[in-house]
Amino acid sequence: MKFKRSKKTSILLITVLCLIIGGIFFLIQQNWILIHWRFDGSSQHLPAIKKEAISRKPIKLYFWKDEKFNTEDTTILWDENNTTHNLKQVILNWLTCNQEEKIIKPSTAFEGVVLSTFGAAYLSFNQSLLSKEWSIMKKWYLLESLFKTIRDAGITIQYTIFLVNHEAMDDDHIDFSEPLPINGFIKQ
Repeated sequence: MKFKRSKKTSILLITVLCLIIGGIFFLIQQNWILIHWRFDGSSQHLPAIKKEAISRKPIKLYFWKDEKFNTEDTTILWDENNTTHNLKQVILNWLTCNQEEKIIKPSTAFEGVVLSTFGAAYLSFNQSLLSKEWSIMKKWYLLESLFKTIRDAGITIQYTIFLVNHEAMDDDHIDFSEPLPINGFIKQ
């Protein structure tokens, strides 16, 4: 009788051991348990996970209305490591502000931005920002309001190149074939 009892105990012990080993392999497969093996004895480290430096940043949006510059405060998502993202956020908010103020047509959409190595930003829209009926001063003030918004947000670019559907913007008064300086033209 003693022999049968130890046989039952052995079977029970083997079953429990198999369940524990199977559970450990399952947890490893599901990445609940991570094991890092170093067979060569080197001191290699796993790469550190980079924390994104994204925060909320308050900015001023400038627009030209009633013969003066007006401002509207807003907050955007600001990525310390991505100037393209920041510029895109600033322009989208500026465009929305000017559309809400009924300065720019609501059908005008921002298509994208590309930064060059010489400090220029290529800004592409689906149609011209400027109406053909506007005076040259109204056009300049609209562009100046965008430049002021970009400068005030702290984006460091030198020039802007305006595009419509990724081709040079065309206007009867302003030559868009050359980059426009972000410092603007209006001295106050």
